[in-house]
Amino acid sequence: MGSAQGNLSFRENNYHPSCLERDYFLYRHSSFKSLNFTKDIQKKRGKVKILVVDDEPMIRDLLKEMLESIGYEVHAVSSGQAALDYYSAYGDQVDIVLLDVMMPGMSGVDAFRRLKEMDPGIKAILASGYVESSQLDQAVRDGIKGFIPKPFALSELNRKIESIMDCQTAQSSKLKAQG
Repeated sequence: MGSAQGNLSFRENNYHPSCLERDYFLYRHSSFKSLNFTKDIQKKRGKVKILVVDDEPMIRDLLKEMLESIGYEVHAVSSGQAALDYYSAYGDQVDIVLLDVMMPGMSGVDAFRRLKEMDPGIKAILASGYVESSQLDQAVRDGIKGFIPKPFALSELNRKIESIMDCQTAQSSKLKAQG
């Protein structure tokens, strides 16, 4: 993807921007609120803290900025190892981890497994444009809470995050009622 003087442009042969890139372009180059781009996305009532893990700087930065724009608190890192380092220091402050599957070094699936060893109750979402079904099946067996195929729109990711957080709230309420 090429860029020109601070503006996004899509010059490569037959390149079609993903939903996320399109959303980001609209966000950065227009009046976000006047477009009513987030009309169906309500601001968060309490700060949900998300750790974004993606090796692509543009994707990582736009996810951070856009998730923050709808009320999430976000920290972003560039690799599976950086996620492990951050989580070992601040894991008690992270509600959900969003992991890109395809990253150099340590894949998102491998990073999830290592994070799960550190915190068996971790809530994580895998994101990928391509993932082998056997890899995804294993991640589900290992306890991954969600998967979102790329490209995705911010509203789709928001619904996935809300679903996981709502499930956690329901489970906590059920445990309190039993105890």
